[in-house]
Amino acid sequence: MPGPRNGGIVPMSLRSVHFVMPGGVDDPAAPSGGNAYDRRVRLDLPGFGWRVRGLPVPGDWPRPDDAARAELARVLRRLPDGAVVLLDGLVACGVPEVV
Repeated sequence: MPGPRNGGIVPMSLRSVHFVMPGGVDDPAAPSGGNAYDRRVRLDLPGFGWRVRGLPVPGDWPRPDDAARAELARVLRRLPDGAVVLLDGLVACGVPEVV
């Protein structure tokens, strides 16, 4: 009898996540719990075997103007098919038509 299949297991060294977050997340003049959380996630995930690609998107989130919506759409379109994407809730909540 054949052993169990491992087709769905991805080696930890190959896991990658694209983290879409507000553009000012690293701005010390704009401290917030959400910014601190995003920075912490970005710093901690590599310790669990994830490669994190931070994708800050400028805009007045969660109420972005047309330029910010267009930039978010461009960022998302450029991601490879099947990519793992983590969207900050502040970015995602106001633009369901883009997400």
